[in-house]
Amino acid sequence: RPVERYVPINLPHPAVARRGMWRGGQMLKSWYITFFQLPALPEAGILAGEARKIAEAFRGDAGHPENFSDAVVDAYRRNALRPGGMRAMINYYRANYVELAAGRTLVGEERSDTPTLMIWGAEDRYISAHLTEGTDAYMSDFKLLKLPGISHWAQQDAPEAVNAALADWLPR
Repeated sequence: RPVERYVPINLPHPAVARRGMWRGGQMLKSWYITFFQLPALPEAGILAGEARKIAEAFRGDAGHPENFSDAVVDAYRRNALRPGGMRAMINYYRANYVELAAGRTLVGEERSDTPTLMIWGAEDRYISAHLTEGTDAYMSDFKLLKLPGISHWAQQDAPEAVNAALADWLPR
């Protein structure tokens, strides 16, 4: 098997996301995905002011903004400001939009035997926690860990909790 273990962090299973997109206000939370379909405008808006929107997104959403040091935020900003960098970041959403809007996913409905630990920042303002519900129907070995008070950026917002969960779950 090519993947021995899988740890999505605030990333729902595509089939669960497809079914849950129209429930619980998720479509309103996902407004930016539709905005990202416009050519050039999203890149220009995010990159304005030396990509200050990136710092605002990380620190403004965080449960622990102190974990987003200037050095960390500047690394993201520098990569976004590289020629084609922001476009590459936004193209992820552009590539998946057609399938999502059509109610399709590139992943099938079959169950996976890959052991999966889903880590979820419970205060994610972009993806509703209801998009974790039903994931176990697609994973034969599934564990969900919700981190209260933590944002979409869980690995940076709560690095100690994420690292502890990984250390406990991964084989030694």
